[in-house]
Amino acid sequence: MAIGRRTSLLVAGAVLLAASAAVHALVSGGEGHALATGPSPYSLQLDAPAGRLFVSTGYSDSAITVFDSTNGRRIALVNTPGSPGFVGLGPGGHGAVVATDGGQSHYLVDPHGGVRRLSTDQAVTPDTTASHWVYDRLATTPSWPMQVGNAVLEVRAEGDPTQLSLSLKRPGHPADRVTLPASTFLGLAADEGAQRLLLLGNGPVLFVLDTSTGRLLRQVSLPADTSFMVLDRASHRVYAADIDSGVVTIVDSRTGTVLRTERVGNHPDALAVDERHHHLFVALEGTEHCPSPRAEMGSGCYPNEDGQVIELGADGTRLRTWDIGGVPNALTVDPATGHLFVLDQGEARPWWLPGWLDEWWFYRVTGSRRVVMLSTT
Repeated sequence: MAIGRRTSLLVAGAVLLAASAAVHALVSGGEGHALATGPSPYSLQLDAPAGRLFVSTGYSDSAITVFDSTNGRRIALVNTPGSPGFVGLGPGGHGAVVATDGGQSHYLVDPHGGVRRLSTDQAVTPDTTASHWVYDRLATTPSWPMQVGNAVLEVRAEGDPTQLSLSLKRPGHPADRVTLPASTFLGLAADEGAQRLLLLGNGPVLFVLDTSTGRLLRQVSLPADTSFMVLDRASHRVYAADIDSGVVTIVDSRTGTVLRTERVGNHPDALAVDERHHHLFVALEGTEHCPSPRAEMGSGCYPNEDGQVIELGADGTRLRTWDIGGVPNALTVDPATGHLFVLDQGEARPWWLPGWLDEWWFYRVTGSRRVVMLSTT
C-alpha cells in the first residue's frame, strides 16, 4: 500500500461538515468495483500473507473494516476506541495497527476481526509502503518501537531541531545510537534481505543504515524534492515522489546511485510497487481549481476530482492509465492476486462567508469516499 498526502491549509475556525454519500462511476470502461466500506474511508493496509485488507473509517464511525483481499468480500467490522488514523502492520507483519488519541494509543486488529490494545514496548512492523502512517508515527512522542529484521528501532526528536536520533537494538547487543541531520523523516522502509534500513529525510536526503551493525552506510542527496517513498525490496530500488512537482526520483539503495527522475503527472499522492514485475503504481490527484481570492495562500484551491492511477514498467514506460475520478490518495497491491486497491477520500472544498466573517473558512466534503478494487493482470 502506499499512502501519500493531501495537505490543505486550514485556518482558525475551519469546520469539517458532513460527507456526501454520492458515489459516481468507478473508472472509465467500467473496470473495478467499490468495496463496502464505511462512509468515511481514511486509510488502508494489506496483510498479504493472510489475504486481508484493512480499511480505517473515521469521523462518523470509528471502525476498521476487514476484507478478503482475494475477492473483496467483507469479513468483519471492528469498532475501535477513538477515531482510527493511518493503518500500519502489526507485530511480525500480520494484522493491522491503528493509532488513536493523536497517536498515543495503538490497537491491533487481527485478520479475523479481533482487537486489542498494544503496550508501548511491543514493536510493530514498519509499513514499507504507507508513508503517511510512518510519518504520523515518526512524529509521535513517545516513539513506538518498530521491528526491523532482528533489530528494534526507535526514533526520537532531540533538543536540536535540526537532528533526529535513532536507537537500533539488536539481540545480545547494546543499543546502537545514530544521530541524523534531518528535522523530519518523511518515510521509512526496511529491506530485510539486504539488512538495510532506509529513511527519507527532509533536505531531501535518503539515509541508508546497516541493521546488522547499526552503522550509517551512506546518505544520498536527492536531485528533486520528495514527500514520501516506497521500496521495491526485490530490486532494492527506492521510489521517492514529490507532490508539488510531480517528479519521482528512483534510487538504487545498494549503491546510493540516483538512477533517474521521472515526471509522472499532476500531484502524485501515493505509490505502490508490484515486486513480482517491478511495476510502479502512482495515484495522481489531478488538476486543481483555485476560485478563492486568497488562492495565492493555497487555502482556496481544491482538486477537480479528475484523479488517475497510472502503471509504470521497470524502465519507466507508462503501461496503463485508470481514470478513477475523485481524489485517489492511497494504494496497495496484492502480489498474489494482482488486485490493486485504491482509496478515494473525496475532497474537502473550502467556502467562506463575505464581510467580517471572511477570516473564517469552512470545509465541506464533496464527491465520493470509497475504496476501488482493480485488476492489474
